[in-house]
Amino acid sequence: MDFRFKCRNFRPAARTNYSRQNKEECTVRASGALLDEWSTINSPAEIAEKFEEYESVRRTLRPKFYNSFAKGRYEASGSSDTYFQRTEYPQGGRPGHYAVDCTKRPKCSKINNSTDSSIQICSRISRERIKTRKITIGNKIIEALVDSGSSVSLIREDVSKGIIEPSKLSKDISVLIGLGKCEVKTKGAFQRKIELDGEEYSLTWHVVPTPSLEFQAVIGSDILEQASVCFYKESVQFRKHEDKNCFLQMQVYEAEVEDEIVVQYVTNPQIRRELFELISNYEPKKTEMTNVSMRIILKDDIPIYQPARRLSFSENQDVNKQIDEWLEQGIVRPSSSEYASPIVLVKKKDGTTRLCVDYRRLNRKLVKDRFPLPLIEDVLDRLQGAKVYTTLDLKNGFFHVDVNEDCKHLTSFVVPDGQFEFNKVPFGLSTSPSVFQRYVYSIFRELMRKSIVIIYMDDLVIPAKDEKEGLEKLREVLEVASKYGLEMKFKKCQFLRRKVEFLGHVVENGTIRPSIAKTIAVKKFPVPTTIKQVQSFLGLTGYFRKFIPAYSEIAKPLSDLTRKDNPFMFEQPQMEAFEKLKKLLTESPVLSIFQQGRTTELHTDASQQGYGAVLLQEAEDGKLHPVQYMSQKTTPAEKNIVAMN
Repeated sequence: MDFRFKCRNFRPAARTNYSRQNKEECTVRASGALLDEWSTINSPAEIAEKFEEYESVRRTLRPKFYNSFAKGRYEASGSSDTYFQRTEYPQGGRPGHYAVDCTKRPKCSKINNSTDSSIQICSRISRERIKTRKITIGNKIIEALVDSGSSVSLIREDVSKGIIEPSKLSKDISVLIGLGKCEVKTKGAFQRKIELDGEEYSLTWHVVPTPSLEFQAVIGSDILEQASVCFYKESVQFRKHEDKNCFLQMQVYEAEVEDEIVVQYVTNPQIRRELFELISNYEPKKTEMTNVSMRIILKDDIPIYQPARRLSFSENQDVNKQIDEWLEQGIVRPSSSEYASPIVLVKKKDGTTRLCVDYRRLNRKLVKDRFPLPLIEDVLDRLQGAKVYTTLDLKNGFFHVDVNEDCKHLTSFVVPDGQFEFNKVPFGLSTSPSVFQRYVYSIFRELMRKSIVIIYMDDLVIPAKDEKEGLEKLREVLEVASKYGLEMKFKKCQFLRRKVEFLGHVVENGTIRPSIAKTIAVKKFPVPTTIKQVQSFLGLTGYFRKFIPAYSEIAKPLSDLTRKDNPFMFEQPQMEAFEKLKKLLTESPVLSIFQQGRTTELHTDASQQGYGAVLLQEAEDGKLHPVQYMSQKTTPAEKNIVAMN
């Protein structure tokens, strides 16, 4: 009997650790594991299916090169039908459409484990199993597919133009071919470093025509020379090799956990094991309670009731699903209050929908809670002397705090299918941040006094001098958090890292700088056409004014536009100020964190237009480094003061 089939879109879910010297052994083990299963096959169809699986594993463990140096041809295994755009998709039985749009894509189904427990076979894999990561290349943040079956790393032509000029590409033209025999001719290649999981990797990027690649970029197996790659159910993590003779390593396995715990940055193996055990065993027990709850005080007793807003069918389904979850968790309950606020749906970065309540009219009547929020500058200053940092992120922070029983009716909101009110502190109320800050302070007050943990809203940072001290401090913090039943979002936590992102800043080795996401937002800001847009730009850059010498003087043409009686005229002086601020902030300015006890100097200067200063401190290298810049434009009255005064 003649069996005809093609192997498309198969990705083996096999956990393997192999070096260059024992690739052959891995192939034999994988083949043997499959052949052992063939003894139970009774039908020709099963033979065909098993042979497909064997071929899939063989091609991945032993990647095939098409005489790459002689003919310039690479095999991007398993790639052509996954991310090379096609006009046909044979398995769908219907020509004339892209593979990514096909409704008959294969589903993932596990088969029984072989006698070798280290190999698991996944006969077919669905699009949902594709793993992507955000990477920083140049000053751009792009999303890249992680494909261990591709021999090279690829980047779309339209994406590459923002990183390198086409004329500077190497003339090394290659032809890529995937399992679907789809050939793609590259436009050239270039070498560039990327930042991924806090580490830098230098890769050769092959530029492919824009229509041929669905993703912005593809990270191929060439990164295995520099890093180990761990594939989880929902994500993929990279760990840089600590020495050049390290094994090539690829791990692919199902992880039945909500969040992956990333501890690979810890250099000490013993501390790494203890850290993993500490986090894995964390359980919010809630054996203790605080006396903090939300009281809502209004300026008058006139009820505010707004009708429900119309929603589309799909939006209504999303809302009902969210409310059902909240009801089950005890976060909300049905309501018949005379107060009611409408909801608003906000799209999150991952494409899902967030349900928010529009409390704007109610907020106008609230008596403000005066509990002070900490100043971000003060929070950053407390990181002095630290070399290792841990950041913790509370899951659904506000929902840890109860609303007083006699105030719950004021939080009522309406949807097309009913009316509900909050048992827990909701997002959107102007007093919620202050109430939550009081709550976390009441829990961690003693640890804050000992400088073990620093808190800003639901972000916690634990500074330490080394990994050992960092682990002990983390143990104390998690012990307290467990007693009060705090849930952690471990996927967003960073453990014992030497470089962390915190409150819009990157903190590393006693220095701080604006995060890449913030500087990119500044760089992409369009030329303002209204006063409102000028105010938005000044607000964005003003957050980082301490990084810019003479900020007020540079921004003066723009800030003058915001005066009440000034007409809006965006001319040459305004454009120059706009471009200069963008340039200064996107050149990665760096400041040192203030250190007690070090030699400190304050330099000042003034003119009729403004005055400023720079605080300098002597660092370990014996040189003076800027800690902060200050500037202020002069008022009309100050312009009349003689400079000598």
